[in-house]
Amino acid sequence: MSTTGAALRLSRRTIARSPGRAALILAMIGLPVLVVTALATLLSTLDDSASGPSRPLGSADALVWGDHAWSGVTQEPTGDGYGWSPGEHPRPFTAVEIGALFGRGSRVIPLREERTAYETPETRDVGTLRELDLRDPLARDAYRLLDGRLPQAAGEIVVTRKILDAGGRMGGTLLVTRRRRPMRIVGVVLVPSDSSGTRMVALPGSVIPPRAANTAATDKRAWLVDAPRPVTWKDVRRLNGSGLIVVSRAVLADPPPGKSPAMGAESTSSGGALPVIVPLMILMFVLEVVLLAGPAFAVGLRRRRAELALIAAQGGTPGQLRAVVLADGLVLGMGAATAGAVAGIGVAVAVMPWAERVFESVMTSLSVPWAAVAVIVVLGTASGLAAALAPAAQASRTDIVAVLAGRSERRRDRVGWPLLGLVLLAGGVAAALMTPRHGVTWVFVAAVLTQFGMVAVIPWLVGGAGRLAGRLPLPLRFAARDAARHRGRTAPAVAAVMTATALVTALTVAGTSLYGRASLDYRPAAPPGATIISRDQVPEETWHRVRDAARRTLPAGVPLIEVALPTSRNGALMLTSISSPGAENEDEASIISPDLSGMGGVLIGDRALLRFALGRDDPSAIAALEAGRAVVLNPAYVRKGKIQLSLTPQYSGGRTEDLTLPAVGIRATGEGWARVVMSPKALEGHDLSVESRLLLVDPARYRPSRAVQDRLAGGIGAITTHVGVRVERGFEQDYTGMMLLLAAAAVVMVLGATFVATRLAATDARPELTTLAEVGASPGSRRAVVAGQAFVIAALGVASGLLAGLVPGIAATWPASAREAVSTAYGADGVPVTLPQHEGPVVGLPWLFLATLLITLPLLAALTTALLGATRPSARRRPS
Repeated sequence: MSTTGAALRLSRRTIARSPGRAALILAMIGLPVLVVTALATLLSTLDDSASGPSRPLGSADALVWGDHAWSGVTQEPTGDGYGWSPGEHPRPFTAVEIGALFGRGSRVIPLREERTAYETPETRDVGTLRELDLRDPLARDAYRLLDGRLPQAAGEIVVTRKILDAGGRMGGTLLVTRRRRPMRIVGVVLVPSDSSGTRMVALPGSVIPPRAANTAATDKRAWLVDAPRPVTWKDVRRLNGSGLIVVSRAVLADPPPGKSPAMGAESTSSGGALPVIVPLMILMFVLEVVLLAGPAFAVGLRRRRAELALIAAQGGTPGQLRAVVLADGLVLGMGAATAGAVAGIGVAVAVMPWAERVFESVMTSLSVPWAAVAVIVVLGTASGLAAALAPAAQASRTDIVAVLAGRSERRRDRVGWPLLGLVLLAGGVAAALMTPRHGVTWVFVAAVLTQFGMVAVIPWLVGGAGRLAGRLPLPLRFAARDAARHRGRTAPAVAAVMTATALVTALTVAGTSLYGRASLDYRPAAPPGATIISRDQVPEETWHRVRDAARRTLPAGVPLIEVALPTSRNGALMLTSISSPGAENEDEASIISPDLSGMGGVLIGDRALLRFALGRDDPSAIAALEAGRAVVLNPAYVRKGKIQLSLTPQYSGGRTEDLTLPAVGIRATGEGWARVVMSPKALEGHDLSVESRLLLVDPARYRPSRAVQDRLAGGIGAITTHVGVRVERGFEQDYTGMMLLLAAAAVVMVLGATFVATRLAATDARPELTTLAEVGASPGSRRAVVAGQAFVIAALGVASGLLAGLVPGIAATWPASAREAVSTAYGADGVPVTLPQHEGPVVGLPWLFLATLLITLPLLAALTTALLGATRPSARRRPS
């Protein structure tokens, strides 16, 4: 029998004799493979669903739209990229004409869409409405019914969850405001992942009126076609010549050469950082598995010392001993990777309905990236082999005499690894310094180099801990020296803890830095202590109830300042652009701001609002306001006693209003809290309306406590969730929750790795524990020794992990929190503020959090192991 066959047979028998250790290694390798495979499958399925045509194909062979007058039509396979030359006399196609173009036996059903406003009892919004008979077989799989039923009559409609979240309810009424037509909600559907924002589906002719024959309408009129044969790319080009855009199922499945069905363009190779990041992520994946599985292989080697010594005594070569141990890695790695991949695909199938609800998108069919799965399986197998490499090298150097005599083998330290580790650590620091100039790729480079550097340095650190343990209490002294004697087992365990801690450290440093940047960039939306009640798209009746609830909650006599914004006659909010003097381009010439925020706005109200914005009572400003003139807080915008405004509807389809209004420029006391304040009188004679959008409480009159703020938010929240309540108290974002979450993750990962490693160490150290018992050590002393082993492993791993995580964590602050080439911002009153061209990152080091991890995690690991660890001595084998 060959060496490989014998090694595999021995491996199979060893796994059968040690099912617990085998299951542990299978889980360590298989679980990462399962997670990665499931994520890859779900992302591939979501990507395939999202990269399809922007209009649903359903079960049809083709989706078409166009006009007889279109000429020179060009398109991509998905139909999302197309062009044409419109004719002078548009003439839309009819269903009969579409059927004739596809040949005898074709069947055609219409598909219409229009972007329209809608109202629920709680809110108003805008979304795409489609008219399609979902009962028709051609529409099957275009949408997925989650609840209720499909529309059966013209007054019925199905909606997405977004409308339910906005106040719609099953059986309730949805007012489609294009024709002010009430529609009864009869079902909830999932829509394809497209870019049109579809939220409603009704029967044809329910809402959208017959359109005039013009080119503006033709791309909104489409047909689903059941063709007698597959529609090829040649057919698509032929129909393009007739003025049609065609999305063909056959073409999407088999696109023409040089065309990508996902991108709708000629294929190009990936550029930028992706080719670098992917190999680095693969290396991190392999490293994690190796560090987690390595201790188990090391302990397995200890248990098989006698077997390996007997093989060597009978003439086995070092290469054959290596093959025996590597066979374990091959068998367990391949088995775990294969099982993990199969289970990952199964998990992806199981969670697809959940993923559809999370992403709110129909996933048409499962898409398994087989090439990626094969790579993942190979990597999992390679990880098993890599985890067994160090134990295999130790096996090849087995001291036959020492093992058969029952003595511990003497191991010689390697001096070269610490030097290599220090070089890699220096490389990681250098990569971190490269991040400001070369971007996020170098963050991964720094992470990988520091991880490998620490892995190489850890055996030296373990040996140093053993040499320095002379004055420690007996349990810690025993644990440190035992760890130094068995570095092949201890170093991977420490490295596993180090990896988990480094990940948490890097995320914590990067997160703290982001919050530091956010605190520096924070711009208040109102004077300190001001109360802001902001209205989203809620009906007037609900807004009246909100106003009444606010007055009941606030103390008697506290005035509410009513703030309105300009709207079109049909109620669309107008975005206001203010002409900026001396602007060199269009982007600088307009500052769009529809509401009260850190950027200010054009606000409509009375003298109370004016006092709020100016910070004082100004008689000349009050006189101007009451006379119908605009009060501009930045006088530079006023030219010859007038200001130029351009008002555009928030949603397309309306008409832009250009206004030139009489104005007066008055500086605010301190920072102004608007750009322009005017009364409704200023807009008289223009085709505009005003709508109350904000309620304010001037902090000069009243500053609510947090208890009052909570009562106010609770009372308004009981009415509607689409009205915000805020008291300006400065930057209040709290990352305590993030820190607690990361701390919990660190505790789980570190305790898990430490407990597994300590159990393996305790098993390996069973003879020493037996010796302690025979010389009179109590169970408590033996338990203290096991706890000491956990403390040493966790302490070394956490300390090295903190150092290893600081480098990539600090490096990540450059792309995450640095601000570059931001030259100009605007204050609330529209005054330009020049910012530094290259402002460096904010580096936040949460010293208290990191110190807590360093102190508490080893103590917690020791305590947990003392309570749960196995300390029973084994029966000593005596020579006969």
